[in-house]
Amino acid sequence: MKHEIENNLFNRILAGRFIKDTPGSKIDSRVNIVSSIIYSKNKGNAFSNLELDSFLKENHIEEIFIVGLDASACVLKTSIGEKSKGYKVTVIKDAITTMNMSKMQKLLNKYLQQGILL
Repeated sequence: MKHEIENNLFNRILAGRFIKDTPGSKIDSRVNIVSSIIYSKNKGNAFSNLELDSFLKENHIEEIFIVGLDASACVLKTSIGEKSKGYKVTVIKDAITTMNMSKMQKLLNKYLQQGILL
């Protein structure tokens, strides 16, 4: 899953990150990609892309492992979204980060309170 937003003036001024077809929307070269199936999203929760849930159901996938850049935003929203859909969700805590690392432990506790494994 990669986060992409439309390349328009509004998004370039306000965000400037994750703009479709720019380096900010590319998957980091250090990520070992094991499938040609890559979905895009333009909202925090990866389930905003309905194709993802369809793919998981069609392939009888019940357990999800999540990594990502912002433990307080996309990772959290996707984790809670997946959990609410009945998936077993594990966040790989060594593979997430947040803008304010002093809040990381509080965020990790929030995951645990939601029934999300770490």
